[in-house]
Amino acid sequence: MKLIDQAASLISPPPPDVLYSYGQYGDHIRALEQKGIKTMQGVPGEETLRNLRPHSLLVLDDQMSAVDEKWLVDVFAKKSHHMLFNVIFLTQDAFEKSLKTVRMNAQYLVLLKAPNSQLHVRVLGSHLFPRKRGFVEAYNDATEKPYSYLLIDLHPRTKDTLRLRANIFHGEMTTIYQL
Repeated sequence: MKLIDQAASLISPPPPDVLYSYGQYGDHIRALEQKGIKTMQGVPGEETLRNLRPHSLLVLDDQMSAVDEKWLVDVFAKKSHHMLFNVIFLTQDAFEKSLKTVRMNAQYLVLLKAPNSQLHVRVLGSHLFPRKRGFVEAYNDATEKPYSYLLIDLHPRTKDTLRLRANIFHGEMTTIYQL
């Protein structure tokens, strides 16, 4: 929610629209709708994607069972670039085998605390930073508190010294992790 609320200052260029695609309706969807965010149940079709204004933000929440791997890879690797929209894919299992190509095409990864994924976190760190130590320690520090996160910034324009951050939202004290 914070990212959507602060999208104009955190995403460049600021998204003119947000389309929030969800699997299960809940209070968070109602809250988004009250803020004027466009929502839809299920996966957006080709026409919906084509109608997004340039630099819009597409959020796919809890859609793992609704999308097939080929569609998701196509959205991340091709459509978002050619149709000029940004994609956020929220999932309970970021390390699912079928998401490898999506992870490889993502410019930002946000990891939440997942005690059952420690080995996956370590492997991800060794893939992203093969000659550096301290990734797992940064992850553990960043996710120590409830609902905390580690932002992994893989954007090509980002300085290497800013690749790992936590607490990026307004009113929070940003932490930068150096490896």
